[in-house]
Amino acid sequence: MKKKLSTGILAGLLLVGMLGSAWATPTTLISAGSDWNYTTSSTDLWTNWSAITFNTFNWDTAQWSTGTAAFGNANTYRGVTVNPYHTNWTAGTDLALQKDIVIDGNLLGPLSLKVAVDNGFILFVNGAQVAKQNAELFTSNWEYNLDIASSYFTQGTNRISVLAEDHGGLTYFDMQLTADVQPVPEPATMLLFGTGLVGLVGAGLRRKKS
Repeated sequence: MKKKLSTGILAGLLLVGMLGSAWATPTTLISAGSDWNYTTSSTDLWTNWSAITFNTFNWDTAQWSTGTAAFGNANTYRGVTVNPYHTNWTAGTDLALQKDIVIDGNLLGPLSLKVAVDNGFILFVNGAQVAKQNAELFTSNWEYNLDIASSYFTQGTNRISVLAEDHGGLTYFDMQLTADVQPVPEPATMLLFGTGLVGLVGAGLRRKKS
C-alpha cells in the first residue's frame, strides 16, 4: 500500500510539472510608455504612403535618439484634453522608431497589437511589414486593435520597426504588444520528468512479476 501511495504521489508531482510547463503566461512584450530608439524621417511618407516598404528607410540607428512614448506635441486639441505625451514630435514630420524585444518561449496564437497614432503607422517585425493604417482626426487609446500572426516572430530577439506619419496638427504615437507565451521547460525539469517515468515503468514491471 505504501509503495502504491508513493508511486501515486510521484506521478502526481510529475503531472503538475508537465502541466506547469504547458501553461501559457500572458506577457507584455511592449508596454505603453516604453522607450524607443527614434529619429525624424527626411522623407515625407504621406506623399508615397501606399508604396512604402521596409527598404524605403535607412534603419541605421547609430545616430538616433532615445525617447519615451508617448510621442506627441500637445496636451489639448481644440479645447479637448488628449493623451499626455513624454517625447516631443513636431507636427508635419514623420518618425522612424525601433526597439528589440525578447521572446523567451513559444507563442500560443496571435499577438495582440494596440496602437494610438496621429496620423498613421507602418509596423515591421524583423523586416517584414505586418500592419499599415492611416486615419484623420486626433488619436485615442487605443485607435487600432489588431492581431499579428505569431509566424512573424522567433524565439529570442526580435526587431520591431515603426514608421509614424503626421501631415499637420496634432501628433501622437504609442503602442502596446502582448502575447500568450508558453515557457520552454528547463533541461533539469525534462531530466526529472524522464527519470520519474523510468521509475514508474520500473515499479509497474516489478508489480507484474511479483
